[in-house]
Amino acid sequence: MKRIELEVPSSSLGVCNIQEPATGLEAKFSFRAVAAMTLLGDDTGDVAAYTSERVTRAALRELRDRVRVTGRDDLRHGRCVTTVELHDGRRFTASSERPSHPDPAEQRETVAKKYFSLVEPVLGWEQAHELHQRVMSLERRHTVQSIIDLSMMKGP
Repeated sequence: MKRIELEVPSSSLGVCNIQEPATGLEAKFSFRAVAAMTLLGDDTGDVAAYTSERVTRAALRELRDRVRVTGRDDLRHGRCVTTVELHDGRRFTASSERPSHPDPAEQRETVAKKYFSLVEPVLGWEQAHELHQRVMSLERRHTVQSIIDLSMMKGP
């Protein structure tokens, strides 16, 4: 692969266009790094994927440096046009769009996965799952006190 061009909404460039991220946090805000991570098979939906060690890997940096990001005023938020150019000159273009109203069950699953990856290391498996259950049943509760009590407990 010779080059990758990402065309994204111009409004996203001020937030997600760190050219050469040096930390995992910076990588989350780098179209170039996330594209390289994806092509290398990293699960970019997993918060644990964003480490300084991964971001500074030679293979990731080399692939990231082949990615060029440009803004387009006519693209809506969540839309991207990607063009891949091969060394033999062939070019392939595809566009993608994140649904503006994702499937609620799929969205809940994605949020729950992120929640557990962040909360389990702090509270432990049992408390993280109990807190999740209490929050998910919040509509049936008269008070949030049980959630506050559980979240104030120390983890493992």
